[in-house]
Order: sequence, then structure tokens, then C-alpha cells
Amino acid sequence: MAFRTRLLHVALSTSALLLALKAQELNRVNVVPENSNITITASDIDLFEDGHKEPNLLVNPLGCKPSSLVPRPAAKDSTSTVAVLLDTIHFLRGAGLHPATQAMKAEVKKWLRGLSSEDAIAVYSTDLDFHILRDFIIDDHGPIFADRPSAEVEAGLSVYDKMSLMPSPATTTQFSLGGIVEMELASLEAVANHMSGLPGRKALVWYCADDAMPQLESARHFDWWASAIHILANANIAVYTISCVDPKTKAGEGLAKATGGRFYNGSLQLKKAIEDALKDNRCSYDVTWQRQPNSATPSLRVIEIEPKVKALKLLYPNRYFDRELPLDETYRLKAAEKALIYPLEANGTPLSVATERHEESLKVSVKFNPRQISFAKTEGKRDALLDVIWAWYASDGLRIPAGSRNELKFDIEDTQFDEYIRKDHVFELPLDVPGSAVELRVALRDARSGRVGSKIIPLSR
Repeated sequence: MAFRTRLLHVALSTSALLLALKAQELNRVNVVPENSNITITASDIDLFEDGHKEPNLLVNPLGCKPSSLVPRPAAKDSTSTVAVLLDTIHFLRGAGLHPATQAMKAEVKKWLRGLSSEDAIAVYSTDLDFHILRDFIIDDHGPIFADRPSAEVEAGLSVYDKMSLMPSPATTTQFSLGGIVEMELASLEAVANHMSGLPGRKALVWYCADDAMPQLESARHFDWWASAIHILANANIAVYTISCVDPKTKAGEGLAKATGGRFYNGSLQLKKAIEDALKDNRCSYDVTWQRQPNSATPSLRVIEIEPKVKALKLLYPNRYFDRELPLDETYRLKAAEKALIYPLEANGTPLSVATERHEESLKVSVKFNPRQISFAKTEGKRDALLDVIWAWYASDGLRIPAGSRNELKFDIEDTQFDEYIRKDHVFELPLDVPGSAVELRVALRDARSGRVGSKIIPLSR
């Protein structure tokens, strides 16, 4: 993934060069050699950002293993994690009438029922609702994958039974293309935030009807694409897009290339996409360089990596959005709200939650480590900004019109900072419980990095 980071000190050593970069903003991309038997060094590649050749590169391997390893990892093999998002949102506008979607339906059902308990693969489906078919939890040894109860799996599969239904004019009008695209990108972000607690390079196989999505360069949808790509980059996730119908635009392919993944045109590609993703995850390299100055306005930066070795073929993110995250309240609130929409916990900012029930009130204690937060250094101080947001849900899965948000500001003296970040930070929320609530969702978002952590808390009666 391509992302920016501020490092206080990085030393880069090659046979002829010692480069010390202090307090510089750096760019980093994750690079995958398609032939994993080839080792990559800084002398093997040239990297260009918007046509400018970067003279100093730092290349670090990430857990490369021999390509002879079988492409089916054990459930606790954290080096190769894949999530599959079965996206049928476009079927609301009639894409389900295309014959290719019927082939997709048959392939998906056959593949899902053949999954082994040893497959390190999570599976989600989305239409108007979000369904968890197979999920993971993170323990001290890595992710543990488990199937959901059969009733929930069947509910998730039922979205494919709707494919052959002709949408009514009211449905087609109600769900505009813009609204559908926003829903799709929000579901991608939810899965990315959920996977962000896992180590290393990860892959998200997005099986969709990419028939009319706007280009990444679209000015109208710039913020949506920028948000999705930023979150995928933070989580080190590559998107493997499968478009089951011939796309009218190249948005799905553009998202795959922007995140260092692959694009597949046509249904019956699910097995191949997953095998490719598992293989690609096993060996990758972080390539770091000093970033170019900001442009006057947010723009799409293009990255090109040219191998000097003929046999070397590379997968890498070929673009990123050059922009700082907005800190205005409206943007922050909308971004934090996204973490509460879907029934997936976000793991970008690790947190723990404890509750204490007193009749119709609930004391919620939220604990996190300040080391996970992005602090800015200004005039002898370190400051950070967090948004805390919570919402209640009823037994039918619908959100109750109650809940609120809070803002946490940190202003720490430089002399006290090292001591401060050694300890966990705890804050409490005294909440009144709505009568119909069966679940509380709490999210914590770091305003500067955009990383999100959330917890879903069932309520006992």
C-alpha cells in the first residue's frame, strides 16, 4: 500500500551510501514479486513518483517464504490472510439480470460450501444488509477463523436468490448510482478496518458487478475514493477485484492497481483470485523513499516502478491520493460514523471496553494505549485528537435514534511525553440505556491518521 508516514530518524545504508533522514515525511509502498524466488534490493529497481526518479530507496523484505509452500495456509498462519466480499449492491439497479451473475451465484455457493476449517479466509456478503458468513478473532498467536451459525450463512447466501428478480422502477430510482457507490466503498472500508489488526500484507477479494462505477479520477467522487484508498493503505490491504459483468468504466481495475492487487474480468474467477492472493501475500517488500512536496490541491499521485532485472515482474500500488485528512468536525463525524454501520469490529486502533450495568444506566470504560495514536509536535508539546462515538441497536438490527459523540484532546508537554505513552489511557462514558436496545457499538477514531477501533457490546437483561 502507498502511504505517508513521519519518521523521526531513518538510516539507510547501501554499499556506497549512508543516508540519514531526520524528521522527513516518507512514502512507502508494498511491492510483490510475481516470481517469489527472486530477491529484491534497492539496486534492482527504479521508482518514479509523478515522473520524478527517487534517488534513495530503502527496501525491506516482509516474511518472504519459498514459493514451494502450498497455497492453503493453516488457520493460524498470519502471513497470508484473505477476506472475500461478495458484493451484490449493484443488483439493486438490475445488474442481476445479466447471465454472468447467475454463473457467479452458482460459483459462490459451490465454493462457500467447500471451504475447509483450515482455510485462513473470512467471507462477507452485502446488499442492503451486511452478512458475516465466516469471520476471525485475533488472539496472541494470530487470527482464528470460524464459520458463523448455519442460519446466518444461509441469510448471507440468500442475497444471490434475489439476482433474477426484476427491480421495480421505485427501487432503481431510490438507489442512485452515487448512493450505491458510497455504500460499496463503505463496506470495503468496514472490512479493511476489521482486518487492520492483522500483521503483514493482506488481501481483499471483491466479487462485484462493476458495471458503472465512476473512475478514481472523478472529481465528484474524489473524497469517497480518497477515503477508501487511505484506509486500505493504512491496513496494508491489496484489493483483488472480480467484475462478473463487463465493466463500463475501469474503476474496479483502478482500485486493484491503486492498492497493489489484481483485476479479473468475468465470473468463475473466484478460486483463481483467492489462490493468487494467498501466493502474493507470502512474499512482499516495503519500499520507502522521501516524498515529494504537497501539490497546491489534493491530487492523484502516480507511482511507477521499473525493474532493472528482466525476469522481475512486480505488483505494487500505482497511485495514491496526496492529501492530509480533514480535521473539520463534519468530516470527522461522518468518518467515525462509518465504523458503527456494519456489525464488524474495527481493529485499526486497539481498544478494550468494560461495562457495569445499573438498572437502566451503563458505565462504559474504554481503554487504549497512547502509543497507537498519532501525535503532532508543536512548540514543545505533543497534541492529538480523538473522536469517540457510540450507538444503540435493537433486536432487528436497526439503529435506535439515540447515542452521541465525544471529543478527546491531548496536549502533552514534550518533557512528559515518553512517560505518558507508557501507560494505558482510560475514559468513562456514563450512558442511559434505551428500552429496546440489545447492543451497544463504541468507536474510537484517530483524527490525524484516520485509524479506527471499535467494539460491539451485547447487553444483558
